[in-house]
Amino acid sequence: MYHFQEQNILILGLNSAWELDHHYKSRPSINPSALSKALNSIRQNQEYQNCLKIAVWHHPLDSPYEDPPGSPDA
Repeated sequence: MYHFQEQNILILGLNSAWELDHHYKSRPSINPSALSKALNSIRQNQEYQNCLKIAVWHHPLDSPYEDPPGSPDA
């Protein structure tokens, strides 16, 4: 997490490649436990209460294609 206090912004970077490998290129996702832990941490920290919260990750989490856009085989 990156907290920009002066701008009142909190950015949460999430790993969307935790299940990807050379056999399973089309299963980007966010680990539910990691997401839950991060959200609980944000909720418990009063400094973040009025921040604009932005979550970012690299891979599209839902795609109509077998290999999402941006994957090595796309």
